[in-house]
Amino acid sequence: EVFVEVEKITKHHRKGDVFNAEIIVVLPSKKLVAKAHGNNMLKIIVDAKDEMEREIKKYKFKVTGLVRRKQKKMKNLLDM
Repeated sequence: EVFVEVEKITKHHRKGDVFNAEIIVVLPSKKLVAKAHGNNMLKIIVDAKDEMEREIKKYKFKVTGLVRRKQKKMKNLLDM
């Protein structure tokens, strides 16, 4: 599941960080979250997307590394 939320934080402020974006990706074993805030709505959406891409790559590297370490360990045990 993927949840995307873009909101205007305040109704009366016009300058500063008035927009907020949050992307949540729910995986079977983990929940990935990316947040961004700023004064330009399109920029914060792109920033949140870029942060989510980094989170997904980091998670994928961690998971595939774990599988490879287990496979290497089993191979070493079988070679003995």
